[in-house]
Amino acid sequence: MFASNVELQLPFPLPVSRKVSRLLDRRLSLFYDWGKVLDEHAFEGIPVSTRKALEGAFDGTLADFGVSVSIWKITAEFPLYLNRPEVVGGKDNWDFRWTIGFSRLF
Repeated sequence: MFASNVELQLPFPLPVSRKVSRLLDRRLSLFYDWGKVLDEHAFEGIPVSTRKALEGAFDGTLADFGVSVSIWKITAEFPLYLNRPEVVGGKDNWDFRWTIGFSRLF
């Protein structure tokens, strides 16, 4: 798979002191991700019952964009648009979605 990510950091909307801002390490960003599956065996490891629903999903470029909020070491991402929502079990390109992760641990 070949992939890339672009992020545009925005001013955080809640005004707090510089000391609190450094402590929280808060960021607000817009992001755009895209990728292309180059493997001939893209369905390897996917259950046979699911393969039919995903047929053709890996033929083109997979892309999404949305908003990311990071406070301290926790990041919440809200992809607002997916060009192939069937890959994650969705039907609508535009929908409310979210993921939570750690931006770094050490």
